[in-house]
Amino acid sequence: MSHPEQINELVQKFLDKSDFTEEHQALLNQLLSTKEGRKQWVEELQFQANLVDVLQTEKASIKTDHNNISEINSYQRKAEPNKIPVTLRFSGWVALAALLMIAFFMSYYINGMPQKADHTVLGKIVDVTGEVHLNRGPLNVLLQKGMSFKEGDKLLTSTKGSVIFKYKDGSKLALGTDSRLAFSTKSQKDQDNWDVGLDKGKLDADIQPQLQSLKLKTAHLGVTVLGTQFSMKSLNNQEEVHLHQGKLNVQSNASKIESYQLNSLQFISSKADNSSVNQGNLAPPTWEEVEIIALHEKENTVLVNREGELLLLQLPEENSTKKHEISSLHLISKLKVGQKIKTKLQGLACPQMIDLKLPNHL
Repeated sequence: MSHPEQINELVQKFLDKSDFTEEHQALLNQLLSTKEGRKQWVEELQFQANLVDVLQTEKASIKTDHNNISEINSYQRKAEPNKIPVTLRFSGWVALAALLMIAFFMSYYINGMPQKADHTVLGKIVDVTGEVHLNRGPLNVLLQKGMSFKEGDKLLTSTKGSVIFKYKDGSKLALGTDSRLAFSTKSQKDQDNWDVGLDKGKLDADIQPQLQSLKLKTAHLGVTVLGTQFSMKSLNNQEEVHLHQGKLNVQSNASKIESYQLNSLQFISSKADNSSVNQGNLAPPTWEEVEIIALHEKENTVLVNREGELLLLQLPEENSTKKHEISSLHLISKLKVGQKIKTKLQGLACPQMIDLKLPNHL
């Protein structure tokens, strides 16, 4: 964010505090993360502080001239679209230092502020790996854990970025690397009957049973979900849907009449030009050997290397180690960095560990 108008608006929102949302906080964090951004922030704060001093001095020097006072007030309104607190009467670097300190602690203040009910909020971001961008109208910010996602938002992951987000009903979706996804607006949903659009990349979904179906689409396939676990892929003019558990109804966007029923461990693939549609059975997950790169005991997760690909995996609640009376909660204490383990993985975007075998010597 480098446009002066955006920084000016952000400073005014920050000073006013009445409408400083989590998106504004994300923009502020992004601005303060660079040397140039911090310089722009200080210069704008200095301008605002000096402006208040000038206005207060001019007002004090004029006692009875009503026309001049009106002129100053008019100047103030033009220069300050939003009201700047009168408490900023002190000036100079003391004021700037105080405001900068407030900026770094603003997140604590914002988290405690009562937020207006926003019916466009769909859920929360529960995990972010690497660089992921959120587009919301004119705003483009780096996505952070704990932020909300709303109707009309777009998510873009980098070549090393991924994100897991959770709907209010508990349904989870994971967007893989180098992917683009959009949430429909109300008008788009009413007109085209879709909720989530995968423009490019890989998506895993674990949808809770619900009365109203969730509808996902790629450029040429539409998926209607009531409650199931599945993955979608749209890469290199090839689109696929993999069903891991439950049932799915998959429809061709080109021909609304043509639809396919998928059962557990089945897939459907389509060429981008709709020249061919194939349906078949998925091969069950097989044992793979991976190397442990890092352990996260608090989150009960492990970072592993799978043939050059780094994956952050949640340890399964039920796995083959129970034969040795080792629960998953204590399993991580038995693992070591550099160790090679065998695991079964499920999913395309952010694979899940569904089973695990410890080395024989443990």
